[in-house]
Amino acid sequence: VGNRQQYREHGPNVIFADYTVDSIMRSVQKALSPKFRTMLARAQSPYKGGVVARRTVKAIEQFLSTL
Repeated sequence: VGNRQQYREHGPNVIFADYTVDSIMRSVQKALSPKFRTMLARAQSPYKGGVVARRTVKAIEQFLSTL
């Protein structure tokens, strides 16, 4: 809810909603719709395969080993 993430990279599963009840309700309806769920089944993550946490931990460990 809101526009904080508006210009950031995001997956196709993200639905933006304004702060109004109507906008939030439309977003929930969209999320529950068969069309949206079908789209999600074939959507790809923009985050390089979904192993972000593992790569992040490895990068931090590598960085810490240089200190």
